[in-house]
Amino acid sequence: MLDLSGKSVIITGSGRGLGRAYALAVASAGGSVVVNDLEEESTNATVREITDKGGLAFGVAGSVADYEFTESLIARCVDEFGKLDGLVNNAGIYHVATPEDETELRMRRLIEVNVLGSMFAATHAFRQMASQGFGTIVNVTSGAHIGIRGFTTYGVSKGAVASLTYNMALEGQRVGVTVTGLSPMADTGKGENGARGLDAVGVDNRPSPAPVARLVTYLLSDQARNLNGQVVRLDSTGLSLLSPPHFRTRIAPGSFDSVDDVRSAFHTVLNGEVHAVGMPS
Repeated sequence: MLDLSGKSVIITGSGRGLGRAYALAVASAGGSVVVNDLEEESTNATVREITDKGGLAFGVAGSVADYEFTESLIARCVDEFGKLDGLVNNAGIYHVATPEDETELRMRRLIEVNVLGSMFAATHAFRQMASQGFGTIVNVTSGAHIGIRGFTTYGVSKGAVASLTYNMALEGQRVGVTVTGLSPMADTGKGENGARGLDAVGVDNRPSPAPVARLVTYLLSDQARNLNGQVVRLDSTGLSLLSPPHFRTRIAPGSFDSVDDVRSAFHTVLNGEVHAVGMPS
């Protein structure tokens, strides 16, 4: 079993579902946990589960979509534990909607929480970790950013989180900070809405959160530093790494002085490079 003794870790969105499982696993491995969720009741419930088993934890309720709150969340961890070893950037919301059915209000709310909330927490955590010269950030993304019908807005938000991971990982190389991405598939415990969401995309195999929680524990350990910038996937088929996005090496050269030049480039070279989009069905 990995030993996280002496490490202090903030886990956002850990009042329920996968976040709760992450918090319990980190505490079980000896880590000190800052539990965060939007609601006081669920935040405190996870804290009690940890402390009743002899673990060390305290809770801070609030929204990661609030820039000043996320700054204070990092500060509370440092005040209590003296440092910040890890952030699991887990807090997020989702809904199922086709582009025809989407609304401005729902799009704005989801982007505020999933994109800005993730950026706020990661940015404040990175600053603290850079000043220490060490630390690990695990950003929770989703296979939806590759493409799943019914999840356009959610997929957009999680694509942003993946890009946050790639860019922040490069910055982390300067200052000793490791940044990885996690794309989990498990029973999130989000109740009826969560079940409807999985049903909408044909997901009927909902594995336990336990393997994902063990993966998070590993990603927070010193043994996973070589995974800087990687997005790790765990689902019912197994464990894998997402290929980092890149422009393909096959290039159609030219000055492209006319539309015919552009057409020719596609018809002679690039059309053979076109791949299907979306998660495998």
